[in-house]
Amino acid sequence: MASQISHLLESVHASRQHLTQLWHVQKSKLEQCLQLCMFEQDVEKMSDWISHNRQLFLKDYTRVGQTHEAVIQLKGEHAKFAENCMKVYTNITEILNLAQRLCDAGHYAAPSIRVQASKLDRDWRTLVNALEDRSTVLTLSVIFHEKAEQYLREVPVWEKTCEELHVPDDIPSLEDKIQQHQTLLETINQSYTETPVSSGSSNSITAKADYTEGASHVLDVVHDVFAHHRHVEQLWHKGKVKLHQRLGLRLFQQDVKQVIEWVDNHGDVFLEKNRSIGKSLQKATALRNNHEHFESVLVQVAAPELVAGRRESGLVSRSHN
Repeated sequence: MASQISHLLESVHASRQHLTQLWHVQKSKLEQCLQLCMFEQDVEKMSDWISHNRQLFLKDYTRVGQTHEAVIQLKGEHAKFAENCMKVYTNITEILNLAQRLCDAGHYAAPSIRVQASKLDRDWRTLVNALEDRSTVLTLSVIFHEKAEQYLREVPVWEKTCEELHVPDDIPSLEDKIQQHQTLLETINQSYTETPVSSGSSNSITAKADYTEGASHVLDVVHDVFAHHRHVEQLWHKGKVKLHQRLGLRLFQQDVKQVIEWVDNHGDVFLEKNRSIGKSLQKATALRNNHEHFESVLVQVAAPELVAGRRESGLVSRSHN
């Protein structure tokens, strides 16, 4: 009888342990099922949020602005939008960390959890990359419009400076004016080279972006800047020609004056001193040698000016015109 009772007690104890084990297994499954439901709910919520904000983003992603002021406004709006988007980064991170913990704990739906977490992470990174690319495009657009508008504002001033160029008469003033004119060109070219032309980068969201409207506007501005730059260069070149023609003329006149002064100071004196033709062969030879030496000195003095005169003759005539 005692052995039978002992056997029954052992059977009851074993059944209790088995039931307890089954209960814990079922409890674990229910807890994992609840964890999975909560995880999937959070993933769905975040995925819907990303999808919604992506649609909002896609409404304006090709707009690059028509003016510097308009681009500044677009950039500010985008910065606020991006800031709001980044506020959910903590939520995304918590969901991804939860997915990792569930998988590490041996959750029965680990493969599905990994797939969902991977997709959420990929969608989030895609949105973040698109936001960063958009920020880059708008930053470039701000710089482009700022420099282009700044250049175009200066064009009338440069054109007026070139068209109303004062050409001095004296050589020092001409040389100073030429230096000032050269400095003006350097300023114009520096402003022109600082006007950048950039295109937007693409990613998985904007891979099919149609930047036609924005690109067309940018090209119109570039063509406008180029046309004005070419016109300013032409005006500047005309001014340069005038200044160099006047300087060439004044230098030639100065050289001619120096030759004439040399002839006046030395030629008449030489002729006055050498009226004799020599009364002997020795004397005549000496006079001829003196005369040939004087001629060689005169050629050395006058030859450079004569060459310069032939070179500048065309400039002189045009300068008078």
